[in-house]
Amino acid sequence: SLGHRANSSVFPVAPLAMMQVDMAIPDEEREDVLNTTSFELLEMTQEQTEVTQEGWQMFLDCYESMDAAGEALHDAIIDAAPTLTTLFTMPRAVSAMRFREGLHQIINSLAEPDDVKNLVDILGFKHLNLELTVARVEVIRDAILELMGNEMGPSLTPQMAMGVLEVLNYVGGALIYIRSHYAERVKILNQSWEEANCEREKKKEKQKDAQERAKAEAEELKKLKESLSQDALAEEEAHEARMLKHRQQKEQDVPRTFFDMFCFNAAVMDLLQPWMYEVLDCFDIIVLNAGNTFRLQEECDILTLKMAKVHKNPNLSDFKAVMLASLRSLIPKGWSAQHEAAWTWLWEHVESLLQAQIGRISQRERLLANFFASLDDESRISVTWALYAKFFELVPAGQEYFKQSASRLAMIANRVLEMSLDLFKYPYRIVDEISALGLRHVGYNVPIEYFGPFVSACIETLQGKLAVAEGIAESFAWSVGIISRMLVRTIKEGSTIVMKAINQNDKELLRSALSCAPRGARAEWVLTISVGTQSISPLLWAVESGTWKAAELIIEDLLTIRADREQYYYGLDDLFERHPDFVEILATKATSLLKPLFDGMIWRSHLAHDGLRRGNYYIKHLVADSKGNFPDAMENLVSLQNPQIALHPLIMRLSDVIWTGVVRSRFLRNNAWLLFTLLLFLISHGMLHGEDSASRSTIFVCRMLIYVFAMPVLIHGRVRHIRQAIRDRELVQLGCIPVPQRYVDNWREPAAVLLVLALLISLCLEPIFYCANHSSGSFDGAGLFTDLCPEAKDREVYNLMSMVVIAVYMVLLMDLATLSRHMAAYVLVALNVLPELFLLLISIGFLILMFATCIAVSSNDVASFQT
Repeated sequence: SLGHRANSSVFPVAPLAMMQVDMAIPDEEREDVLNTTSFELLEMTQEQTEVTQEGWQMFLDCYESMDAAGEALHDAIIDAAPTLTTLFTMPRAVSAMRFREGLHQIINSLAEPDDVKNLVDILGFKHLNLELTVARVEVIRDAILELMGNEMGPSLTPQMAMGVLEVLNYVGGALIYIRSHYAERVKILNQSWEEANCEREKKKEKQKDAQERAKAEAEELKKLKESLSQDALAEEEAHEARMLKHRQQKEQDVPRTFFDMFCFNAAVMDLLQPWMYEVLDCFDIIVLNAGNTFRLQEECDILTLKMAKVHKNPNLSDFKAVMLASLRSLIPKGWSAQHEAAWTWLWEHVESLLQAQIGRISQRERLLANFFASLDDESRISVTWALYAKFFELVPAGQEYFKQSASRLAMIANRVLEMSLDLFKYPYRIVDEISALGLRHVGYNVPIEYFGPFVSACIETLQGKLAVAEGIAESFAWSVGIISRMLVRTIKEGSTIVMKAINQNDKELLRSALSCAPRGARAEWVLTISVGTQSISPLLWAVESGTWKAAELIIEDLLTIRADREQYYYGLDDLFERHPDFVEILATKATSLLKPLFDGMIWRSHLAHDGLRRGNYYIKHLVADSKGNFPDAMENLVSLQNPQIALHPLIMRLSDVIWTGVVRSRFLRNNAWLLFTLLLFLISHGMLHGEDSASRSTIFVCRMLIYVFAMPVLIHGRVRHIRQAIRDRELVQLGCIPVPQRYVDNWREPAAVLLVLALLISLCLEPIFYCANHSSGSFDGAGLFTDLCPEAKDREVYNLMSMVVIAVYMVLLMDLATLSRHMAAYVLVALNVLPELFLLLISIGFLILMFATCIAVSSNDVASFQT
């Protein structure tokens, strides 16, 4: 066999195939030694180049397609050494395609040594984080030559085998060399980048202090305006404007962060372009992941998608010039030739990664758009079920995670197809959606090992079921490969020990996980897991997923008061800052967790004085939210109608605070006006009868006060509620009539509407108006403002409306029972017993009717029944 025989025990060999390869390469011409000490150009003669390329093409022609050849290479390497599976972190179809494409590009570029070196350089940059050794490279090399010997047989000439061997030795030695020499450059990049951005945090603190100072100055100026005259106020404002201008001029210092320095230098050099802002937004991630090739490749791929929306053909070398100038300005003392080489090396590799894809984005988008537009519903359905069949064939255990309905599974498959195109069309939105989707999969506890087979199933299904063109398949594979990598990375970053314990709903496991967290970071561990711009709350996920044991422990841990020598730690503020509507969430999804929450919001001293213990009730988040508005917590708790929750000490204390501090005064004011109008109505309709002119005048004035002041207030309130319901679209259908939602939820609103209608009818039938021109007639009670003239119409209807008004007023004033707890409790019991009373009356009426009908049909001779 080829190479050192020391590794022959690592993998099985095919004796016949290896004998053919041995015979193809003479002993004096074999070059088994890998050059790991230098990275020079690969020099090959024109004849050797052509023979090598011809042999490689003959090998590819042995398979039905290029993809099949790539999969054969992939499988040959894995079969030769199963331990090398860890090197292929991507799905099988993607790994095979990339492996074949990389080797194919290198062999086809043998005529240009510079191009070969650049390609290998990029390849080495992609494999910086892989543990490549001479033994592993030899295993891969020998597996490839063995496969070629098996497929080509006698067609593999010594010159062909020798050329492929030389290429593989060159690539393997270069990869080892690049990894060993570029690790130092990555260290220089990290150190210099930290030094260049050391002022970034200081700048953020400075901006925060400036905002607080501006807010304080605004408050002082507001107080000053209230005390100064107009002239003095104008002089003070002019002085403040001059001081602000001087302060701004003083603060216009030389930029001290990389972003500011880059923008400054780019503007001075007249090179600032919109696409540069896209690079700057992710440049921090690029630098920090210079040694993580998969993360760097992912970031560069996403960057090409965003840059393609801004500029089709950017001059990437302009960024390098501005970047180096900015770094030299920020690190004047520590800058050296090693820094120059490291940063140049980084950008050249980033530029090569960007340049390799940016020109193909629009073409890929166009191919996928045309392809998906041509798919009919039948084709999509066939692809859907073929996809799942292929995936379940690859990973039978994956069926446990796809237990949804057929329509849901079809939607997921169609969404995969749509996202592969939407990633090109809307990269900004889709990247955030993918991050959010990955965080949801953290909660689903989906193994990341299933993503690779799923992507492979998608690609193979698209190729086999629809027989798509190679360009479409490559574009689809590239897109879903990026999506898969982002999902896997998000799941890896989001799968903390806390989330794993929550998924198992194990209190002990969660308690041990939280014991690892520092006191100051415990709240963050259970409230926020951030990946990119997206975040997920482990506590909220525990509540929504039904793992309430874990949620209860998290709540108890958050609301436990801890302390060190400097400060106390209490997670209540963090909890309501992260979830302002947490009470509403628990009231609708996990009522049993309300009691642990309220218990944790009360602190009781362990010391007793005179039989009493001090207690603190932390209710500020239930009284006012972060914007100063009244939260919906009490409304949600009332809607539960749960006596145990209502009688909790915290809720009782909260009710007392809200009642005495806010509600009582407004309640008394509103009901006092209602009571006053009721008294006016009683005086004008019942207490005075109009025997003399004074009483008639009093009746007229009282009724006018009701019609002019009380009734418009009621009408305005009803109109305002209707307008608000229309604006907020809070309407419900009663038959065919849309009415505001509050008219259904609160019986007082329809009662108020009935009162308004009764008052309007009373106004239209007011007898005083009909008797205005007939007050001097000959009838009892004649005189000014009389209402007893014969011309007054529908007096019975008017009296009936007066009865309705009095009844509605009395019903609305039942709220005054709230002033007494005992009375309020009685009214509450009475209202709840009233339906039972109606049922009792109905049953009694039924019994009376039954008894009467039985007597009526019975025959008896009693004389009293016959008369």
